[in-house]
Amino acid sequence: MTGLPDLTPAELAALARQHGLRGPLERLPSAGIVNRAYADGEVVLRVAVPGDETGEEDARTEAVAVPAALGAGIRTPPLLAFDDSREVVDAPVTVYARVNAPSLHGTGWDVADPRSVRAARETERELARLHLSVTDVPDPRGWPEIWDLPDAREGVESAATAGRIDRLTADWAVRLLTRTAALPRPAPRFLHGDAQPGNLLVHPDGSLAALIDWGDAGWADPALDFPALPPHAAAHALDAYHEVAPALLGEGAEGRILEVYLGMAFDHLNDEPTPDELWDARPGSVLGHLLRFAVDAPGEWRGWLREEEGGTGQ
Repeated sequence: MTGLPDLTPAELAALARQHGLRGPLERLPSAGIVNRAYADGEVVLRVAVPGDETGEEDARTEAVAVPAALGAGIRTPPLLAFDDSREVVDAPVTVYARVNAPSLHGTGWDVADPRSVRAARETERELARLHLSVTDVPDPRGWPEIWDLPDAREGVESAATAGRIDRLTADWAVRLLTRTAALPRPAPRFLHGDAQPGNLLVHPDGSLAALIDWGDAGWADPALDFPALPPHAAAHALDAYHEVAPALLGEGAEGRILEVYLGMAFDHLNDEPTPDELWDARPGSVLGHLLRFAVDAPGEWRGWLREEEGGTGQ
């Protein structure tokens, strides 16, 4: 459970009446940082924290992203209500149909567990269908963003300047990122934007029950819908994605995904320690996952991590 404040009993009762919810509504555990979530047997009520600009923006983005995803047949809970009236609390409120399944993060399965692999593969098949099918989103207020990621080399230099890494390591990372930066980028596609294990609801066998939390949806290089997963999972997921959309990612998808991982890894080295257990939350976690992945990375990925002449990533 996050440290976000609970709604008062009066607020919760008023929202239940306003949206015709049967209740009783109970607080759900969540790794999120912008929404309080409550549920009964049929629905999930999500309420942003008043004054939290990120939570309000996420709720508005979901209001247009979820209908687009549902229209494309993506496995995601229907949005039953979006309420920005502020009649009960001074924040947007959303109501979703409830999917009674745990998150992949909540299962505690290792990234190499066959059930985790299945969840990752099924997720990226869904995202491939999203990228292929959603070419226009009715969005008169411009809520979903057009992504523009910072140059990952800046994070490397920042970590080196702060004394978090040595100069030789920084130089290696900058050389790799200079190669990936030269790759052509495909046309932007509509992305979920945060398909991390906490947003994947799964059945006991690892099959995907639903993809939730569309608050970061937007338009960008479709390869950017992979790095929310750990590298091991992303490698399996990329194979599954190609089964659905073999040509959509274009040239050097592995390099473009690694570019994001390295940017995350070196940026996080400057972060403070945290009790957050999501796979990428702690300062050294992404580098640790990359080290584990590099030991037996598939050939296309190894070509980017090596510097020999003639390597795949050259």
